[in-house]
Formats: sequence, structure tokens, C-alpha cells
Amino acid sequence: LEYVLKNLGVEQLILCGQPTDQSVESAVRDAADRGYLVTVAVDACGAQSEANHERGLAGMRGFSRQLTTDEVIGELSNGGI
Repeated sequence: LEYVLKNLGVEQLILCGQPTDQSVESAVRDAADRGYLVTVAVDACGAQSEANHERGLAGMRGFSRQLTTDEVIGELSNGGI
């Protein structure tokens, strides 16, 4: 996937998925380590419990921006992100 993204000139990623505290957090950290600017759509993620979801989000704060889906759509609509 990285080969394709780099060849397409992709610099920013928007991530979502489940579980927040496992797969999503791992993907965010990996993408940030590889130099991508990462945005997480927080309301498009989920975990087994709200506590696990919040723990995952807290673990990603230094590696990503965290926006709601509406905020992401708003930025995309205005040519941002």
C-alpha cells in the first residue's frame, strides 16, 4: 500500500475503523512513522467499550489530528485537509 500511496504523491491520510485502541491506533502510528499527516475521524471509529475507544484516541493524539466526520467532510468540501 505504501508503494502505491507514495507513487500517487499522497501525503495525508484520513483513517477510521475498529477497534480504535488496536487496529486504528496501530495504523495511525505506522502511517505517522512513515511520514504521512494523519487525520482520524473519531466518530467513525469504535471499540468494545467507550473507555477503550477513548484510550485509543488518547494514544493517537501525538500522531494525528482528531476530527468528527462532519469536520472532515467540511474540510474536504472546502478543498482542505
